[in-house]
Amino acid sequence: ADARPVAGVARVTARVTGAAAPLADVAAHPDAPAAAPFATAIVPVYNKRAFIEAAAGSVIAAALAGAEAPGDVEVLLVDHQSTDGSREACERLAAAHPSVARVLVHPAGGTISDVRNAGAAAARGGWLVFFDADIVVPADYFGALRAVAARTGAPVLGCEYALPDDTHWSERVWDALHLDFAEGPRRLLWGGNLAVRAEALRDAGGWASHLAVGEDTELCARLARGGRRILGTPVLKVVHLGNPKSVRDFYRKQVWHG
Repeated sequence: ADARPVAGVARVTARVTGAAAPLADVAAHPDAPAAAPFATAIVPVYNKRAFIEAAAGSVIAAALAGAEAPGDVEVLLVDHQSTDGSREACERLAAAHPSVARVLVHPAGGTISDVRNAGAAAARGGWLVFFDADIVVPADYFGALRAVAARTGAPVLGCEYALPDDTHWSERVWDALHLDFAEGPRRLLWGGNLAVRAEALRDAGGWASHLAVGEDTELCARLARGGRRILGTPVLKVVHLGNPKSVRDFYRKQVWHG
């Protein structure tokens, strides 16, 4: 089944502080390969049905393309009690590619940090790569991650999000004013496209469970205080589908972020 292209992957082009809850130790999945994977992609999912085929589908396709051996990149889709069919869509994708993807169901309540921590606890990869459920990943993502990790030695990697083709003018203006895709040190990498060495995340204590917003800022600050170098690089650029498409929605999002 895994030899088939992933259905539903959209052709998307881009201008391409509080204590954290400790990560629990969990047993490896019984069907997992004996060797630890190079990376585990962790996708928290909550009511993102409109994006799942394109976003989660692209992550699975990238995992298949970027594996140097079967099971070398695994994908965990962690559903947080979706009510719009997102979980069922994830289950169909995982059923089509069982050697790569599986679905975890997180209990109701808690924050996105809890969901990410649950994925990290179940992960087997040396790299933990967090994607939001509305992020489209290029097919060469994991090959690029492997190369830039070897070249730089940085234990925390990622990139800001690029825009899809169907953008609102507010998205284009905000990006032009705020984003710089050049490779270099970062104080912050966004949680929707963040790759971190598993031991670095565990040493830091995982994501701060009490935070529903700003959790990526807090985690990066904690990683930096622990001496972990944070590097942004355009070779890990992804496309964000879920940006606001009106001024009103853009304003609401900024208020929510605080």
